[in-house]
Order: sequence, then C-alpha cells, then structure tokens
Amino acid sequence: MMTVDEEKIKLAAKEIARLGKGAIKDPIEYAKSLHLRYGLDFEGRHVARQLANRMLREEWLVEVDHLIPSYLPEVRALNKLFVEIGSSMISAGTEINYFRRKITGDHPE
Repeated sequence: MMTVDEEKIKLAAKEIARLGKGAIKDPIEYAKSLHLRYGLDFEGRHVARQLANRMLREEWLVEVDHLIPSYLPEVRALNKLFVEIGSSMISAGTEINYFRRKITGDHPE
C-alpha cells in the first residue's frame, strides 16, 4: 500500500509525463506549483520528475507504484551526497580565498 506522499508523487509524475519533455518552460515556477498542489518537497518533486522521465522513456509501460519505493532511497542518498559536496566546496572556497588574500596581500586586517 502506498503512503499519502507516494500517492502525491505518483499523481505529480503522471501530470509531468502528460505534459511531455520540454513542455515546462519555467521549471522553477512549475516546481512551486507542484509544491502548492501536491505538497511535495524538493525530494518529492525530484522523484516525480525521475518517474515522469522513466514513464516517457518506456512509453507508459512502467507501473509507477513499483518504482516509487525503489526511487526514494536513491534520491535520499543523492540529496545527502549533494549536501556533503556542497559543504566541502564551501569549505574549500573559503580556504582558497584565505590563501589568495595572504598571497596578494589583499586582506581586511
């Protein structure tokens, strides 16, 4: 049995697939509308997009109910990785800026 969130993801995926690839002109606004209509967070919208892409590739032969549980852990792992990469990049950027200022003498002290 699917949870309420999974059911919302399924509905959003079907809507995105019905629109077809390239039909969404402003992805940011569309993501906001998905959030308002279905209450999906970033992860939910991402899963819905992935399901829609798969549905389009396989011409609707894919049963969405079976895909949702397999996609959720994958998306959660990707989100965690993006957060880790992002924080590492911020840390590296801070260090690079520190050394650049030391070398060039351009520092606020």
